Amino acid sequence: MNHSQSAPSTFLERASKWTVLASAFAAIACGVWLGARAWAPLLPLSIAAFIGAFAVGKWQGTRVWAPALVCSYIFPAVLLLTHGEMDQAYWNIWMAGVLGGIAATTNLKEWSFPERWKWPLAYWALAVALVWPAVVAREADFSWALMSEYHIGNSFFGGSPPVVSVWVLQVTLIHLLSLLWFDAAFASFPVSSPTTSVARFTRDVAWPLVTGLLFGSLVAIYQGAVDITWLSGHQYVIYRRATASLDDGNAFGAVAGFWMGGLLALAASAERTPLRVLAVIGAGIAGAGLWATGSSSALIAAGIVGVLALWYVVTRRRVPVRDVLFIGVPAIALIAAFAFFAARNSTANPLVRFIDRLPGLSKTEVEDWAAFQLWNRYGPFGTVSMRMARDYPLSGIGVGSFNHIFPDESFALIGDRSHQDNAQSWYRHQLAELGFLGSLGWIVWLTLFAGMLLRSRGSDEHQFSALMIKGALVAIGLVSLVSMPTQSLPVAFTVMVFAFWYLLLSPSAVAIATAPGLAVRKGICAAAIWMLALVMVGATLWSGWRSLRPPFRAIKADWTYQLGIHPVEQADKDGQLRWTERRATEVLPVSGPWLKLTVGGGPADIATRPIRVEIKRSGRWIIGVTRQDLSEQTWYVRAPEGAKRMMLEFEVSRTWRASDFGGKDSREVGMYIRDWTFVQAPPRGAVLIQ
Repeated sequence: MNHSQSAPSTFLERASKWTVLASAFAAIACGVWLGARAWAPLLPLSIAAFIGAFAVGKWQGTRVWAPALVCSYIFPAVLLLTHGEMDQAYWNIWMAGVLGGIAATTNLKEWSFPERWKWPLAYWALAVALVWPAVVAREADFSWALMSEYHIGNSFFGGSPPVVSVWVLQVTLIHLLSLLWFDAAFASFPVSSPTTSVARFTRDVAWPLVTGLLFGSLVAIYQGAVDITWLSGHQYVIYRRATASLDDGNAFGAVAGFWMGGLLALAASAERTPLRVLAVIGAGIAGAGLWATGSSSALIAAGIVGVLALWYVVTRRRVPVRDVLFIGVPAIALIAAFAFFAARNSTANPLVRFIDRLPGLSKTEVEDWAAFQLWNRYGPFGTVSMRMARDYPLSGIGVGSFNHIFPDESFALIGDRSHQDNAQSWYRHQLAELGFLGSLGWIVWLTLFAGMLLRSRGSDEHQFSALMIKGALVAIGLVSLVSMPTQSLPVAFTVMVFAFWYLLLSPSAVAIATAPGLAVRKGICAAAIWMLALVMVGATLWSGWRSLRPPFRAIKADWTYQLGIHPVEQADKDGQLRWTERRATEVLPVSGPWLKLTVGGGPADIATRPIRVEIKRSGRWIIGVTRQDLSEQTWYVRAPEGAKRMMLEFEVSRTWRASDFGGKDSREVGMYIRDWTFVQAPPRGAVLIQ
C-alpha cells in the first residue's frame, strides 16, 4: 500500500491536484484555440479525443492507454500523411486524448505518488501549472488583444505573441502531462501488487509504445535507405539524417536508443516465446532506425544499455543461449545498419559523428573540447543559460521561454545573435526557465530517484529486465547533461514510463520510495508547496513587468519593437507623422541626448470632449496632459545615458474615426506623433523632461 494513503488528504492537497488538472485542460484549450485559427478541424478533433479517451478510460480502465500510446511516436507522420503538414499546435489532439485518459484513471482525492516523492513532484507540477498564464500574459505584453496580432515580433528573429504562446503551452504540457500520467500510473498499477501490475502495464503501456516505435523505426529505415525527403522537409534532409515518424531525428533517435533497453526488458520478461522473439527483433529494428537518424547522443544511450547487458551476461556463471540472443541480435542489427547505410552513403553515420567530435590528447585540446562540446555546445548555450539563471534566480525567464529569448540574451551578453535553440542540457535549461523556486521540485525528486536507483536492484524474477530499464534511465540522465531530447513530449513521456516501470520490477526500489519521509503533517506540506508556487508566480509577474516584457527585451538586445502605431505618412510641410491607437509602444534607436517629442491631433469634438494623454519612458510615467484643441505640443525628453535604444509608451483616453466626422479615414486612432528627432541640446525656453 502507498504510505501516502495512510492519512486522509487535506483540502490544500486536493486543491493542488485539481489545479494541476484544470491548468493542463486550460493549456490544451488555449493551444487549440490558437491553433484552430490556421486549421479549423483542430477544435473538434481535440474535443473528440478528450471525450473519447475519458469515456474509454471510465469503461475499460487502463486499456485506454493502448490507442493513445500507439500514436505517441507516429502522430506527426499521421498528420503529414493525412493533412500534409505538422504544426506544434496539432499535438493538442494527442495531448487531449492523453489528458482524457488521465482524468478517467487518476485518483482525484489526492496525489498517488509514493510518500518520499509526493511533495517534490506535486510542487513541481503545481509551480508550472500556476506560472504559465503569467508567462503567456507577459509575451502578450499584458494585453489580451495582442493574442490576435501576428505582425508583432517578440524577439529579433520574430515570433508573434500567439506563436510564442503556442510553444509556451507545449512546454508547459510536457511538464504537466508527464507528471499527471506518472501519478495516474501509481493509482492504476499498484506497485504493492507487482505481479498483476506488470502484466497489465506491459499490455496497456509498454507494448502499445513499442508498436509505435517499430512503425517509426521502419519509417526511419525507409528514409535512410530509399528517400530521405519522405515525411521530412527541413534541415535534417540537408544533413542526411532521417526524421522518422516524429519529424525530428534527435527526438526519435533518443526514443529508439532508450527503448533498446526497454525492448530487451520485454524480451526477458515475456512469458510467450513469440513475444520474446518480437521484442528481440524489435530491438534490432529500433537500432537500425536509430542509426538512420544519425543521432550520436542516441547511439551513446544505446551503448550504455548494451554495456550493462554485456556486463550482466559476462558476470553470470552460466550464460543461457536466450541471454546471448538478447544482446546479439540487436548488436548484429546495428552492425548491419552501419554496413548498409555506409555502403549506400545515404545517411549520416552517428558513430563517425561521435568520433569526429572527440578531442586530441593534449591538455589544450581537451580543455577546448570540454568548453565547446560539453559546456557551450556549438554556441554560447552554457554561458548564456547560466547568466539567465543568475539574473532571474527565483523564477527564471519563464517556462517555455528559453528558445525565443536566448538570441536576445546572447546578444546582450556577448554581442552575438545565436540561433534559437534549447540550452543543450536539460538541467540548465530548467534552471534558466524555472529558476531556483521552480526547479526545487525536480531537483529534490531527481536526487531521491537517483539514490533509489543506485541502492536498488530488480527482483530475482526480473533482474535482467530491471537492469535494462535502469540502464535506459541512466542513459537518459547522462545524455540530458549535453542535450535535451525530452523537449519532445513523447520522449519526456517515455522517461516517466521507464521510471514507473523500474518500480514494478524492483521491490527494493518500491520499499525505498514508499518509506515514510520526514515527520511533517500533510497540511503543512500542502501549504508549503502552495506558498512556494505562489511566490514563484509573483516573482515571474514582477520580472515580467519590470524587465522581461518584449519591449524591455528589445531595448536590451537592440531591436525595434512597435505596437499600436500606424505606418509613417507624409502630412504637411512640417514632415512625417504617425497616428497611434489607444495604446502604443515603440522602442526606437537613440541618436542623441535629447528627443524632440511632438504630439498633436485628435477628434473634431476635442474642445467639448477633451482627451487625456499619458506618456511613459522605459515604463515610468513622464507626461500627463489633457488636450482640449488640435494644436501640437512639444517636449524635449532626455534619452537614457549611454543607451542604444529607448522605449516610449502612449495612452489616450479615447479613440475616434475621421469618418465619424465627415472624413474618409475609417481607422480608429487617438493622436499623432511627429517623426522622431534627436538633438544635442534643446532650444531656450523648451519644456524639458529629465
